[in-house]
Amino acid sequence: MPSNPIDNVLGYIKVAVNILVEIHATEVPLISTVARISLLVVETMEGLRLNKERWTRILDGVHELLCVLVAICSTDPDSALPPNVLHAIGQFAQNLQKIQSCIRSQQELSNFKRFFKQGEILAQLNSCEAETQELVHLFRLVSGSQLHAAIQEMELGADQRQQQLLALMETLSISDIGSSMRSIHLDQNSTSSILSLLPPPPQIFRGRETELQEVSAALLDESPRIAILGPGGIGKTVLATAALHHPDIVAKYTHRHFIQCEAANSANDLILAVGGHLNLEPSRTLSKNISDRLISSGSTVMIFDNFETPWEPSNSRGDVERFLSMLADIPHVALLPKITMRGAERPENIRWSRPFLPQLKPLPALAARDTFIDIADKPSGSDEELALDGLLDATGNVPLAISLMANVASYEGYGPALARWEAEHTELISEGFDRRSNLEKSILISLNSPRIAATPHALHLLRLLAMLPDGTSDVELRQSDVPIPDILHTKSLLLRTSLAYLDHDGRLKVLVPIREYMNTISPPPKLVIMAMRNYLYELLRGWDQRRQLSSNSFIPHLTANLANIQALAKDGLNGQDEDLTQAVLMVLALDRFTTVTARGGTSLMQRLPAVLVRVSDEALHGKYLRAMFSSYPAQIPPHDVERLTQKGHWAFPKCP
Repeated sequence: MPSNPIDNVLGYIKVAVNILVEIHATEVPLISTVARISLLVVETMEGLRLNKERWTRILDGVHELLCVLVAICSTDPDSALPPNVLHAIGQFAQNLQKIQSCIRSQQELSNFKRFFKQGEILAQLNSCEAETQELVHLFRLVSGSQLHAAIQEMELGADQRQQQLLALMETLSISDIGSSMRSIHLDQNSTSSILSLLPPPPQIFRGRETELQEVSAALLDESPRIAILGPGGIGKTVLATAALHHPDIVAKYTHRHFIQCEAANSANDLILAVGGHLNLEPSRTLSKNISDRLISSGSTVMIFDNFETPWEPSNSRGDVERFLSMLADIPHVALLPKITMRGAERPENIRWSRPFLPQLKPLPALAARDTFIDIADKPSGSDEELALDGLLDATGNVPLAISLMANVASYEGYGPALARWEAEHTELISEGFDRRSNLEKSILISLNSPRIAATPHALHLLRLLAMLPDGTSDVELRQSDVPIPDILHTKSLLLRTSLAYLDHDGRLKVLVPIREYMNTISPPPKLVIMAMRNYLYELLRGWDQRRQLSSNSFIPHLTANLANIQALAKDGLNGQDEDLTQAVLMVLALDRFTTVTARGGTSLMQRLPAVLVRVSDEALHGKYLRAMFSSYPAQIPPHDVERLTQKGHWAFPKCP
């Protein structure tokens, strides 16, 4: 036996998680959750000194389960996991949360309290160990006959399992654990950052050295409060990400968080996003819990990407500013909201660091040229040099426009790309679009490129993604049966043309400027929208039917798609009569989910009275009334109570 077995098992767990990342298993939301909480367990465990023998046995079971997941996901990586396996993985995630909570509660006990709670601690350990072993048996039942041999091999000791994983690492060309850890960009010194997967450092970063120095210097001051401002596509996210990985910032801040706000449409959504990064459960006191957690933590930097989404609407601005002000009152928390602005406005009630950072401007000419060449390769000959100059003029040196145009040139060549730009640019001006930005024109050129034209369904997928603020995953694309032929190939095409990207959770998204532009043109075909809406509605129904179960495996899927559900339900409420019934049911189910999970109800409930006027389904009216009397009795005007009660007596007998 090793001299320190628990340290070895903790290291083995890290390796197993890294392999799940390398084989892209973490693109499945449930497995992503398992990976994150596993690493959180490792880091929390590293500070616990008591009951090590019991914890070694429990963690050995966790390692065995992770190895089983590796076996399941590496056998047929392209196929979707069946529901019973997803359910088992969801139970594993719940088990990990319980283990992590148990470790933390034992750490927080004083020696005096620990003495009087020995029986409770023993019961917790027994429960964790028993549940872990039950999960091993459950995975054996749901894995299928083709995996029985692999799972039996995993029943060997941790050292033997580790050797098998190392052999798998060689087949995957993973050189060492360090490279794998870097691939998921976790802050090894931070408990909370394990739940906050950091985006990787930018691979191409030119022309922003001065701005990076200014941002980094500001973050090294006491209690920095700085905002990065600029128009869409100007490179704010790239600059913020580069600052997050700057060696001085890594050295100063124990905790680093990159919080995406593009799916946060209100102050409540923003608070939930921050709470999720801090591994806090949704609750009515979540805002205070966030404050308490940050006050008790070490130095922290929080970057808010696309902060304008929750902040710009007038009905949520005050609440958003109050929440940000609360965070700003914590001295050792650095704030860096990244805001797409039309002016130089910043959120109020914050003592912003001086001097203010100026709004980002287009790249200098040389940096723009070098960036273009990094993507499209160096031009050969004077003709291509001249074409490059013309294409750079077309981009206005806006980074996102450069990326889009360079991808076109890399496929078509410099000369043909410029010729098409000149022809289509003239057409755009003749149609009255001369005031469009260089970014919008570059998006149009990308949309009209031969690669996109050769795959007409690519635009259908791009338009669908523009409706999904949370993005989507490969599993969701397959399981939703979206009627787009060869959808994963189409996804790859959007990635190659820079029209879409993968976020740090592996979800396929489009950048906000492209999403906003796509939403101004025609929507995706109705069948495409309906397929995704049906899929998400069935997820809601599945949760609703099983919500009494403590290990409801639908919750991670729904949490990853909350903004998508809201967007598609809202679209359905705006649709024709045949869409309304499902849209209303979707809103009612969403409201139940967000209420039960302490996220607050959905604002779409306020739209239902006007929509239901167009629907004659009596049972649907009854379900709405039941929801209102159950969740929002205070919002029913007193003079309406009797009328609605009478209406309910008429509708409820027909309401299942």
